[in-house]
Amino acid sequence: MKGFFVHMTLLVTAPFAVAQSLDSTQILREAEVRDMRKTPLDFGKNIQTLPSNALQTNLSSLLQGSSQVLVKSYGAGMLGSLSIRGTGAAHSPILWNGLNIQNSASGQQDLSLLQSFLFDNIELNAGAQNNLSTGGILGGIILLGQQKIYAQGHVLAGMDFGSFGTQRYRLGFDRKKGAWTNRFRATYQGAENNYSFTNRVVLADSTQTLQHGRTDLFAALNETRYQSDAGWEAGISAWYQRANREIPETMLAPSLAMQQDESIRVSGFWEKGDSNSFLRFSSGLFTENLWFHDPEKKLQGLNNSQSWVNQGEYRRNLKNFSIQVGMNYQLDLAVSNSFKEEQVQIQSGALYGAAFGKAGKHQRLA
Repeated sequence: MKGFFVHMTLLVTAPFAVAQSLDSTQILREAEVRDMRKTPLDFGKNIQTLPSNALQTNLSSLLQGSSQVLVKSYGAGMLGSLSIRGTGAAHSPILWNGLNIQNSASGQQDLSLLQSFLFDNIELNAGAQNNLSTGGILGGIILLGQQKIYAQGHVLAGMDFGSFGTQRYRLGFDRKKGAWTNRFRATYQGAENNYSFTNRVVLADSTQTLQHGRTDLFAALNETRYQSDAGWEAGISAWYQRANREIPETMLAPSLAMQQDESIRVSGFWEKGDSNSFLRFSSGLFTENLWFHDPEKKLQGLNNSQSWVNQGEYRRNLKNFSIQVGMNYQLDLAVSNSFKEEQVQIQSGALYGAAFGKAGKHQRLA
């Protein structure tokens, strides 16, 4: 019995002994680390990073399979337009290295032409917006960018084949030497799209094979960066793309129409930043050509658009708050055989400023 009472006494007094030891614990004050490279005033944003998928080669199929936004698609290889929160495609900019690449003539970008293999980071922001990134945002933003290269060398290659004459090829490599880095990506894809379907307009059980539905696309992107020991970084990127698409026949009539798209995009930037300040200048020149022709109906449309985009941004951390100022200037030129004038141009510019922080005295609780 004596041993029983000893064990019961130890069992009852053990929690009090632990509580006594916790009273002497020292609670350290929290450490706050702030990153100035994140865009401030981003309350309400919901940024989703889209996963890379080799089977979803373009941005249209990637958004349909990995997000909840609506993509209006007209078939494999055909036009894909974005609709976020019920808005049109012109109200959801697509930013490449922070610059808007929307076609200045049509006001949107064909998502089926943007190949996901070219980019390391693809982010979708479909939440509430502020206009510190770019103007005219009502639906959301799609961000296209690259990650920094840390390894000395890296090679990517792949190919896949599918039904209806589908074939895709991908090649890429990363290279780092001293303060210089270079990234290259190239892809080609083509498809015959010669699938069979039931044409109930002609006969109830009439089976036909789709004619004149071939598509092919080639895209290449190269990016070179230099990081100085003085703390600044500069880079230049070049992106070329060409696509040929045969317009398929309807259920009532054949088709010989074709559409050819070609684009050349060049951008550059210079930035310098530390824990207290950040300064960045960026500029881009984008040229896009679209040629539609139908020899049977004797229709031809040639559209050329050019955009020159310039942006500057400065952010500074002060004692209790931070400030941000910036500017944007854009020149758009368009030529079309549908215009009466030889050339149409629009110039737009903007200045903005913002400040945020804490007001009053704040006491930390130990």
